[in-house]
Amino acid sequence: SVFSHVGIAVRLPAPFEGLHVVESVEPVGVRLVPFAIWEKWRMPIDAYRVDQFTDAGREVMVRFALRALGCPYASWRQFVRSWGLIGRRIAKTLGLPADSDGKRFFCSELVADALRYAGANLHAAPSRMSPGDVSLLSCLRHVGRVFPK
Repeated sequence: SVFSHVGIAVRLPAPFEGLHVVESVEPVGVRLVPFAIWEKWRMPIDAYRVDQFTDAGREVMVRFALRALGCPYASWRQFVRSWGLIGRRIAKTLGLPADSDGKRFFCSELVADALRYAGANLHAAPSRMSPGDVSLLSCLRHVGRVFPK
């Protein structure tokens, strides 16, 4: 994948005021991080905008992400099922669902699930999407790259 991580930027009212990112990371799971912390990592950040939705649709997506706060990170079993060739074949043969646990997320699964919940048409199950897959979704438009100071 061209990207190694994705999150959802949200602007929150008081008392959290400002730009934050909802993300899922190991071993913490889904968390809310002030954007200023992302900037401290000194890595370029590609920004995308959801063009397919109205403001109400974006709000639905953000609500989904915020409700996921505190959910654990996806298990190793999910990674094997999502990304391992043998794991995918076994799951398909046994008729197992693509997602082994809908309350655990890896980063791209969280973003794709939030987009799907808000009405986006996805070309794959959220649990099968990499950060690069998410960046290629037709509902997203690349708006630029942020270079932290």
